[in-house]
Amino acid sequence: HNRDTEKYAKTKHSIIGNTPYRIIVNKILKQNSKNLAYVNNDINSSKDYDNSSKECYPNGILPYSSELVFPIIPAKRDKTKNYKMNGFICIDCNMKDKFDETRYDIPMVEGIADGIYDIILKRNLIK
Repeated sequence: HNRDTEKYAKTKHSIIGNTPYRIIVNKILKQNSKNLAYVNNDINSSKDYDNSSKECYPNGILPYSSELVFPIIPAKRDKTKNYKMNGFICIDCNMKDKFDETRYDIPMVEGIADGIYDIILKRNLIK
């Protein structure tokens, strides 16, 4: 589905208006979770799921059923230091039950997020 619509561009998207981002930020702030991923394998059946994009689709039904979201932060973090989160990696799938929380999916995305974090950090130091 094409998200490059005028309605999508005009919609105000926020962290607080999206369940995955809100939950991840809360985990980071509490510093009590080793697993910072958000996985939902049946989005359209989740009762308390918020997403600012819903209003952009017919009947508020998102064009995907599963999602995995991970923050762009370093994989190895010292609890005495503050790290700037540089965004999120969000992977969507149009089928239910596509992300496995116990095997490879989360570690792979965490590694990618760590690499992206390093690239952003180096780019910012050059500027």
